[in-house]
Amino acid sequence: MIFLQPRWIVAFVFAYCWYMGGKLEAKGGDRPDHGAYWALASIIFSAAAIQFLGGGVLLVIASQVLLFIAITLWRVTFEK
Repeated sequence: MIFLQPRWIVAFVFAYCWYMGGKLEAKGGDRPDHGAYWALASIIFSAAAIQFLGGGVLLVIASQVLLFIAITLWRVTFEK
């Protein structure tokens, strides 16, 4: 089964962490809840790393680091 491979398990764990991170950030202040968007972006980045680049667990982790950098740059640039 394709979704029981370790790389997909790691990808879904990261998606869950991004989702809960967005929920936690929204709970702490006046910020909107971006958890679902971040989880969707996490799944897209992971799927691209797995399907198009043929990556394993390390490439999935690297894609999540890239997502973190992208979200950080977006927030620094556009959210004041």
